[in-house]
Amino acid sequence: MKKIIFSLGLLFSLSSVFSQSFMQGAGVSFFGITPTHDGFLFNESLTYSPRFNFFEADKISVSVGVPLSFGLSSGTHDVTYDDGSGYPNTISNSYFGVFVNAPVYFNFNFGRGATKHNTDPFGFFVGAGYGFYAAAYATDDNGVGGVASDNESGTSTGLALDAGVRLGVGRKHIKKPKNIEIRMSYMSGSSDLIKSLYGLGCSFNF
Repeated sequence: MKKIIFSLGLLFSLSSVFSQSFMQGAGVSFFGITPTHDGFLFNESLTYSPRFNFFEADKISVSVGVPLSFGLSSGTHDVTYDDGSGYPNTISNSYFGVFVNAPVYFNFNFGRGATKHNTDPFGFFVGAGYGFYAAAYATDDNGVGGVASDNESGTSTGLALDAGVRLGVGRKHIKKPKNIEIRMSYMSGSSDLIKSLYGLGCSFNF
């Protein structure tokens, strides 16, 4: 949580010194996680995306942003063990929990959505940054002796990449043209919580 507060503070500090405009959007995101053990977790979330352009031209901009996602996570992971019979036995553990994903991205933006007033019908962006992911899970362990419940939590950080497109909506002559954004993202985890985080999101930028 401290890293999230620090990231937001950094954004607002940059806005007062370097930024030429503030932009924002809201939507939904879906994440797939491969943990460091066998298995797969699926996350769905609401996303709020504040962004500051600190360099702007007619059709391009360079920005720093923090797409904040809060949501639910669920999935399973399989564990194989020897029960003494000489044959491997596999059990499946289920997970359900909550998470927050708060990467910091530096993006190059072109076309629609690059600036507040760009009216091109299409735009795109690509960038890189540093990711932060935190989650808390309730676990049903279907192990030897029946089902046991446990709680797990943790954080993970690492290199983050994103890219996407923006499609113009609304009339061209309005003061602040709107757009729909489709974002793909990836984070390489650095802890036992996750190995890789894959994201797909859709938001309305206003």
